[in-house]
Amino acid sequence: MIRYSLIWAIASVLFVSCKNDKKVSHGAIVLGDSATIITETDPTFLEDYVADIKLAETTTQSSAQQPTEETKPVAKDTTKEIIAPQPTEVVATTQKNTSGLTIDFKEVSVTIPQIEVRSFKNQNARMLNGVSYQLVSGKLQGNQLIFKNATITKVSQRYITTLVASNGGDKMELENMEYTSPWSVLKGKNTFAITHLEPDQLTHKNTSVGNVRNAISRSARANRYSRKELNEWEQLAKKVKDVNRAPISVALQSVMWKIEGKDRNNKPFSKEIRLDYPL
Repeated sequence: MIRYSLIWAIASVLFVSCKNDKKVSHGAIVLGDSATIITETDPTFLEDYVADIKLAETTTQSSAQQPTEETKPVAKDTTKEIIAPQPTEVVATTQKNTSGLTIDFKEVSVTIPQIEVRSFKNQNARMLNGVSYQLVSGKLQGNQLIFKNATITKVSQRYITTLVASNGGDKMELENMEYTSPWSVLKGKNTFAITHLEPDQLTHKNTSVGNVRNAISRSARANRYSRKELNEWEQLAKKVKDVNRAPISVALQSVMWKIEGKDRNNKPFSKEIRLDYPL
């Protein structure tokens, strides 16, 4: 009897458990109806364990605006332009002062009246002890050297000559026929007369007729004359009988002056001037 009572008690418990596990339907959730919405209030279950995802901002080539030929900015050229240095060409400067040539050295001023000269290089006389020019017009013989701002103690002069062959209207300077005279002292105080430059006063190189004939042939070939012209010069060379007679003459190439004196501070100086004749 007790066994049946125990079995009945266990069966009753199991029946009640099965009855309580029966699911109860609450119906469908209706939007906007707060009675059908279950709101969680337990903070334990409201805690967020998932880190926020941050998307990196990326710009793709397709989405970025591409510059067009019209909108593309022109890049500034920061490269410095390299300018190659150009060779400096010294232009022949001509002094056309009717009063003549004036050279202002630091210690003394020198004037040669009534001549016109040109220079083939830049010359600052105040920084130099010597200058040179080419004579364009005017005469030196019978002219003067006029000095200012200094006391002149001595003026010396010398010249260079060469032999020239004349063939009608054509003249040719002969190679290796130059002659340089010794220095000669000019007379004066602050004004010195230029003398001894007359054609019959000029000395030339002491040479023979044979050397002059060879110089004519050699100079004609160096000047690259035509065959016809070269033959004419060869015939002219055979006619030379005397160095001091036509067709040979003496030509003045250059005149130089050496000036010695004392400046305003009584300090001695020496300067040189050279004038070349055109070929």
